Amino acid sequence: MAQVGASFKSVQTQSRLHPARLCELHPRQRQMKRVGLCSSFQTCGGCAQPPSMKADIAVHSRSCAGLRARSFCKGRFAKAAVLAHESSCGLAASCEGCNRRFAKADLAVHLRSCTGFRACSFCKSRMLPANVAAHERSCPEVATCSVCNHRVAKNSLADHQIQCCVHAPFSQQTLAAQSDGMKIVMYHGTSERNAASIRREGRFRPSTGGMLGRGVYLSKDVQKAKHYGPVIFRCLVSVGRVKKIDRQGHPLQKTWQTNGYNTAWVPPRCGMVPSGLEENCVLDPDRIQILGAL
Repeated sequence: MAQVGASFKSVQTQSRLHPARLCELHPRQRQMKRVGLCSSFQTCGGCAQPPSMKADIAVHSRSCAGLRARSFCKGRFAKAAVLAHESSCGLAASCEGCNRRFAKADLAVHLRSCTGFRACSFCKSRMLPANVAAHERSCPEVATCSVCNHRVAKNSLADHQIQCCVHAPFSQQTLAAQSDGMKIVMYHGTSERNAASIRREGRFRPSTGGMLGRGVYLSKDVQKAKHYGPVIFRCLVSVGRVKKIDRQGHPLQKTWQTNGYNTAWVPPRCGMVPSGLEENCVLDPDRIQILGAL
C-alpha cells in the first residue's frame, strides 16, 4: 500500500470551510462536508481523475490505465515515475554479463542462458569471458591425459584415454609406457578355455613362467597379443611404477616385483622378443580393467 499510495497526490481540505469556498469543492467533497464526515481525499496520479475516497484507492489502482506495474516489486506507478523507480528498486539486481536488470528471484534463471557469459570447458561454471582463461588454468575439475598430454575434464578422462590410446600412433603409445602412473589400453591374447575362466571370474590370473616372471602379460600391440590365442581382451591398465627391461640378463628381469615396481616393460626391437614387438607384465591383476573382447 505504501507504493500504491506513492502514486497518488494527497489533497487535504480544511475541516471547516467558509460557505463561499464550499462551491470550489468536488460535489462528493461538499456532500461529505455537509454530513460532517472525514474530508481527506486523494487524486489518482496515473489518470488525474477527480478525488476519490481513500477506501477506493486500492480498487482503482488495480485497473487504472495510467499506472504501470513493474515486474521487480509488482508496485504500480505513474508512467513518468517508472524509470526513476526501476533504477533504485530494492528488489532488482543487474546481470554482469548483459547489464540488464531483473527481479532478484529471476536473476539465477537468467544467468544460466545469458549470452554475456561463457562456460568453463571442464566444470561448466559460467563466468565473464575475461575470466575464463585464468579459471581454466586452475580449474579443480581438470586432468591431463597421460597419452597425449591434453587437458580434459576429470569425469571424462577414462573415456578420453581409451579413445586416445586406440587412435594414437603406436610409436606414441610406446614412448608413453616409459612413464609412471599412466593408464594405457593394452591387449591380452588367450585360449577359449582361459577366456571362459576370465569372463567368469572377471579378472586375470597371474602367470609364473614368463620371461619377466610372475604377472599378467599384455601388449599395446594387438598383433603381439594374437600370438597367445584366438581370444583377444582389450584392457585399460594402470601401470603404476614402471621398470624398463631392455636386455636379456637384466639384473631385475625376474625380480622387479620385489623392488617396488608395478609393471615391467619390454620396449620394441630391443632384442628381448624374437618378433621385435613390445610387451608388458603387470604384477597386480586389480590394475587391469577388462573393457571387452575383440
